[in-house]
Amino acid sequence: MDTTRLEKKLLRYTKELSDESIKELIDFTKQLCENEYDSKKGHFKTQLNDLSKGQMNHVEEEFADYKTRYPVE
Repeated sequence: MDTTRLEKKLLRYTKELSDESIKELIDFTKQLCENEYDSKKGHFKTQLNDLSKGQMNHVEEEFADYKTRYPVE
């Protein structure tokens, strides 16, 4: 799907959202833009310091033994 069609589809769905949901969508979109910008610059922007202990444990579990689970071929 080309960009114009994707933009139209996004707009069609946002028309059904409440103002509060649109504000959340804007915040989410800003975060996506920042992450994409950082990855294009060769940096991986993380906000690990903002994670709770439980969230940090989850992240650590996801990456545990990753070299064995996801070997480079």
